Amino acid sequence: MKQTAIVQDDPRFTLGKHERLKNDLIIGRLFQNGLSVSKYPLRFIYQRLPLEEWGDSPVKVSINASKRSLRSAVKRNRMKRLIREMYRYSKHPLYHVVENNQERLALSIVYMGKHLMSYDDLEKVFFKLHKKLLIELRQ
Repeated sequence: MKQTAIVQDDPRFTLGKHERLKNDLIIGRLFQNGLSVSKYPLRFIYQRLPLEEWGDSPVKVSINASKRSLRSAVKRNRMKRLIREMYRYSKHPLYHVVENNQERLALSIVYMGKHLMSYDDLEKVFFKLHKKLLIELRQ
């Protein structure tokens, strides 16, 4: 059964399979033509898409950490896990903006840092970028 994302009054802070960006064609277009906002050590790359592109979630997200920057897989996975948690708790305002604009959004969150960061430090940067992204999407 196909799941549809409906913004509820009682939001659930999950990141399901239908919310993940997995389509190679869309990922390629995102990195080639997408717009970005960045503040070290994070970069949000995003692309607005018409409603017809996909119908099951207003925003599809991928979270990346470079092997060149963080050599250890344990460290890469830790940073991705922290970013994924921050995204889960802050995705609902993004959903509202995208749905009000009658569009869909492909989003890639890239960790560019060379060292591990604490949750608190990363959270400050994440929310500054998240706020900046919301402002750009409202325009």
